[in-house]
Amino acid sequence: MFRTEYKREMDALEPSREAMARLEALTREEAGGKPGKRFGRRAIVALALCAALAVTAVAAGPSVWSALTQHMGPFGAWLVPLTGSSASAGVELEVVGVLSDGASARFYLTAHDRVGGRLDGHTSVTFDLEGAGSWGGSAVAFDGETDTLLLELETMNLTGEKLTLSDGTLTPNSYQVSVEPELEDRLETFQTYEELPGFSTSMGFDGENNFHLRVKLAEGYGLSAQSAVFVTFSDGSTWFNEAEQVSYLSDGQDLRLEGITRENWDQVEKIWLITSYTGPLEPIQGAWTLTLDPVAAGTRSTGTDFSLKRFGVTVTQVQLSALGAVVTYTGGEDALSVEDLRVETASGEVSAWDSFSGWNWGGEGTAIWRYETPVELEDIASVTLLGEAVPLAR
Repeated sequence: MFRTEYKREMDALEPSREAMARLEALTREEAGGKPGKRFGRRAIVALALCAALAVTAVAAGPSVWSALTQHMGPFGAWLVPLTGSSASAGVELEVVGVLSDGASARFYLTAHDRVGGRLDGHTSVTFDLEGAGSWGGSAVAFDGETDTLLLELETMNLTGEKLTLSDGTLTPNSYQVSVEPELEDRLETFQTYEELPGFSTSMGFDGENNFHLRVKLAEGYGLSAQSAVFVTFSDGSTWFNEAEQVSYLSDGQDLRLEGITRENWDQVEKIWLITSYTGPLEPIQGAWTLTLDPVAAGTRSTGTDFSLKRFGVTVTQVQLSALGAVVTYTGGEDALSVEDLRVETASGEVSAWDSFSGWNWGGEGTAIWRYETPVELEDIASVTLLGEAVPLAR
């Protein structure tokens, strides 16, 4: 039922021939009169959808809409607007839209603090989600004038069914730390970081020639993870700390780096510190309830009888969208790699990949490739996987 209604809405948004002509004339003018690529129906409809979406987003604050469009870049044309809101603990959550390839999705929501002063741009998010797995949520932008947060919620292992979001926690002042401190041998001197308020580090040898890296937090801040350190040396070797080498202090943590000695100190190239911490603002726990629809932006896939067997891998489906490709297969966890898939357009361009991810449970796997820039489905000329041509159904 939904797909029929969605198609009807899409058809209604299709611009007239006169509007198409005006748009193409405008794009030619901006390109200096040069003939450009003709807009496909999907792209025009997506632009119309984004225009409709702008009305909703601007209501939450112009800066929120600006941040969303900047965050999504050219992929924003495939964002499908959604509706729905829920209020709890003085915070109203509202669904803005979804960007989905059918197997995974990124939902965008706004969180408006009706009380005020309890959220910031470093707010982390956890929700109870039924119907899919989730990598969690993160803040995209924060509008301090309207106390509105723009959130991105990543989900995976979609089945095509709607998802149910219920309950959750918004944790402001939540900082993820990944820094390379300056190499020093002065434990008493602390280094601060402009982007990390209340956070500082020091390093050096103690009186017994043990090397330490200390993480110190200002009053009101607290660590939310055990710190990890990775060390690289000039000879190409590496070292990282174990859990028992971390001591908890009243204002932070002390990490004993046994891999660094007086003898090899001059060979240390880099020290990477990874941890997380939170600030003075208290977490907000709410009993929100929302329905999230993972509407795919439009796909082409192989037929139901498709099967490709190569190198111990059996591929049962290849599905492409303007966002990238999704491959369903049986085989080992590392059976597929980013180099195994090639998509070529009618103009002879080979699409570049921005990322490669997926999941595998007991040999049943899904691999996901993401484009650096969107590719219109009608522009795809050939698809090759594991050296074999892949036929896509029309």
